[in-house]
Amino acid sequence: MMSEDYKNSKEVDSKIAKREFIVIILALLVLIIGTVYGGAYARRERRDGQTRETLRQLKTALEMYYNEHEQYPLEWDGGKYKYTVTNREGDVATGWYVSGNLENAPLPTGGFDEEYNIDWRVTKRGRYEICGGIKQCADKDE
Repeated sequence: MMSEDYKNSKEVDSKIAKREFIVIILALLVLIIGTVYGGAYARRERRDGQTRETLRQLKTALEMYYNEHEQYPLEWDGGKYKYTVTNREGDVATGWYVSGNLENAPLPTGGFDEEYNIDWRVTKRGRYEICGGIKQCADKDE
């Protein structure tokens, strides 16, 4: 016959094992959720990097257009990216920006990137903009 102490110790061990199991399952769930979120964030950052790179290439294409025609176009098809003339003199664009949406947009900020020789900013609406032309970049936030 089992002693009462032995039965109580088995019940206590069983309760401890159940608690340990629950803690382990919860820890695994937290780890899985963190990994999934981190992976999604990394994919959004990669797409944002591609958007920035494409906009830098569009700026280069606009500068090449300027070199050939000695003016910037008033209209231009940037595909899914927006081209906006910010300054014009008659039928000639003298200032512009190209923009695209960022998924992981930081707070509104901007500056000059010496590595790529670009003036850029992030708007309140999460658009990444590169501006250029022979006039300064416009300050309006679209």
